[in-house]
Amino acid sequence: MTASGELDMNPFRRIEDLKPEMPLIVTPEELEVYVRAYEKTGFRGGINWYRNIDRNSRELPQIGTTKLTLPCLMITAGWDVAPPPRMAAGMPALCSDLEMKNIERAGHWVQQEFPTDVNRAITDWLVKRFTNRELSSGA
Repeated sequence: MTASGELDMNPFRRIEDLKPEMPLIVTPEELEVYVRAYEKTGFRGGINWYRNIDRNSRELPQIGTTKLTLPCLMITAGWDVAPPPRMAAGMPALCSDLEMKNIERAGHWVQQEFPTDVNRAITDWLVKRFTNRELSSGA
């Protein structure tokens, strides 16, 4: 709760309260590589895309309004807080041919946390969507 009594949905305000649900996805040595890089360069480069969202919306208003008409696969992660899977509810309105796959117990870095599940979802989708098309077209 905030001082005004509202529910605080931003987990990063309480980062010390967040406990990992899974083991670390990198070794201590790999983590040290990231720590050294961020100590040297900071986070600015990595967050500039987010910092520029408003300008991108003004400069390219058509982005996100044109419905995609090609086959799309969207993989969500059950424990992702940024963005949680419920934020993908509007995706069918943006993609005429969409398949969604949620990987439970996965956080924001689902591809690192569950690489086998992500690879299986992608390859299963590719085989299902494109194998018959290739066979029927003689490719």
